[in-house]
Amino acid sequence: MGDLGVKHIGLCNRHEMYQNNGTPITGFIFPKDVAEPLNFKHHYGVAFDYLLRPGHANEITLYVTGLTPLLTATLLAAKAVGIETLKVMHFNRDTEKWVAQDVSALLTFKKVL
Repeated sequence: MGDLGVKHIGLCNRHEMYQNNGTPITGFIFPKDVAEPLNFKHHYGVAFDYLLRPGHANEITLYVTGLTPLLTATLLAAKAVGIETLKVMHFNRDTEKWVAQDVSALLTFKKVL
């Protein structure tokens, strides 16, 4: 895939977002306004195309603030394009910091008996 570094991206450009170190998030998969939030097939295509852009890493840190259908479409697309590591960042209102949830296990198939 792309470069070896971690790519920090926002799911949807609904809010100004900054990493915990103060660096702004400037890349977003989806725009501020999403006309059809339940158009799952369309959202999958948008996420798939975004993740295939040149320069993307195999490790992504994804900042989310809602719109679950966009998140699930992105998770499916990440698996399809071969992302190896995916951390979903959730905002903690109490600390005003992002908290990581490693969901990389969702990107690989392992049969559990």
